Amino acid sequence: MDLSSATVGLSFIWKSLQSIRALEISAAVAAKLDAAAEKIDAVRLDVFEARETMLAQQDQIRELEARIRDYDRWDTAIAQYELVTIPDAATLYRRIGENSYICPACVNDRRIIPMQPQSFASKLLVCSGCKLKVQMAKFDYRPQRPQRSGPNFDGW
Repeated sequence: MDLSSATVGLSFIWKSLQSIRALEISAAVAAKLDAAAEKIDAVRLDVFEARETMLAQQDQIRELEARIRDYDRWDTAIAQYELVTIPDAATLYRRIGENSYICPACVNDRRIIPMQPQSFASKLLVCSGCKLKVQMAKFDYRPQRPQRSGPNFDGW
């Protein structure tokens, strides 16, 4: 029996007892009806509290399910990166197949913020999230241009 059915049933019984009580009956029967009504009120209160608890738990379940979805999304996003040690520098996360880096401090905070060169000529990468700076000994952040070849060249 679910809580809604229990509430409806208890309300019906309580109203029936009140209707019977309204009739002219003996004091002994009236006392028994009053005792039964008090017990029904106590059960109705218990059912109400159980329903409130159930609703609060359902809200907690929805919140936890949302957090699980967030973790799944994070796992998918971070799977695109690999942890690499840069020669003469630090350990960073590099996007697989690309020359794009994110810092491990931001990854620990569950943030993906690409590190940017401090200036065009600089080989110093800076994380705009946590301000981590890494001097890259051998790093070329400029895009690679296609090689020009022949009359059918369709590059830049």
